[in-house]
Amino acid sequence: MARSYGRIAVLFYMYGDIDSAINYETRGYDLSAPGSETYAITAANHSLYLRSENRYPEALAAALESLEYFESEQDSGQIVVLTNNIGYLHFCMQRYEEAEQWHERTLSIGRANQDTMTQAMGLLGIADALAQKPGADKTGVYYEEAFVLYDALGMQREAGIVLNNRGEWALQQGDLDVAEA
Repeated sequence: MARSYGRIAVLFYMYGDIDSAINYETRGYDLSAPGSETYAITAANHSLYLRSENRYPEALAAALESLEYFESEQDSGQIVVLTNNIGYLHFCMQRYEEAEQWHERTLSIGRANQDTMTQAMGLLGIADALAQKPGADKTGVYYEEAFVLYDALGMQREAGIVLNNRGEWALQQGDLDVAEA
């Protein structure tokens, strides 16, 4: 029954009805046995739905709960998604040091698994966190590395996001040459 509620929640989420998605995911969450795979998947989805409602502390708690399970199962695919999400949640709460640390973890997993897309996600997250810290001198390097990887993967949307974020950062730094590139 819990998985059915989860599937219904995904449909509501896909159609933009976040309130109903959260409602159904909460039902599935409540019916799942803590420590089970269903509970962990439900927690991960619940985190995403809460994030879309800017309910970051609640989203973070659900993501961390889910991560605990997937770490015990050594499921690197789920761990990467969650570490990246947790980094983003910290970023949204203006906890830039924590965001950087979680995205470093994402990058590390990507490098260990030779997963270019995961590396690009981690690099972008690190660059975005560093961009919020005055005097972070490696920000541009991380943006450039993320762009090169996304571009090589043919992920033009993501490469465009990197260029946009790098341009905004460069403008804040007064570097008009990079901002215009």
